[in-house]
Amino acid sequence: RAPAGPAPPKRLLSDWLRFFSAVEAPRSLSGAATLYSDCSALLAHPLPSIQSLALDCLVRWDEPPLVKHRKQLAGLIDGKTFRENLTLFSVDSHHSTLTPEDRALLLPVLSRILFSRLTRRVGRGSSKSGMASTRATVFAFFGGFAPQELRTLLDLMLAPIRIAVALHSTP
Repeated sequence: RAPAGPAPPKRLLSDWLRFFSAVEAPRSLSGAATLYSDCSALLAHPLPSIQSLALDCLVRWDEPPLVKHRKQLAGLIDGKTFRENLTLFSVDSHHSTLTPEDRALLLPVLSRILFSRLTRRVGRGSSKSGMASTRATVFAFFGGFAPQELRTLLDLMLAPIRIAVALHSTP
């Protein structure tokens, strides 16, 4: 029997994320800050399975807001419970259920997860009205953010432009 070729990139990424989500004390790893940053970035990945694994990795850092809201964050990734879990996060400044410390950590995480919902195409047969409704819900949710809290979302939205400018400006 012929040897199998290299693993597909998505499977390889999933395997690595499973590995890192099993690490007991990720802060003690060499390059822990880079791992944390990469897992945070993967929360904006278009595949929910990758997002879930990245969230599992981040929870291993034992940050109290992430541990406390893990189930609700996982529910945002899951398409079936998205709207129900979104209502559990009250982020407007007047009626917020999040402490300022929780906001500092959770809002960038929420921004990445919700950005993937804005850009995700569910499937060929998915209705345009369903995608438009989801996008309207997400943008309405972002209305509760303070202007300075929208930085992560704006960085994600402008990333393709930054890449294009960088490619165009290199000799």
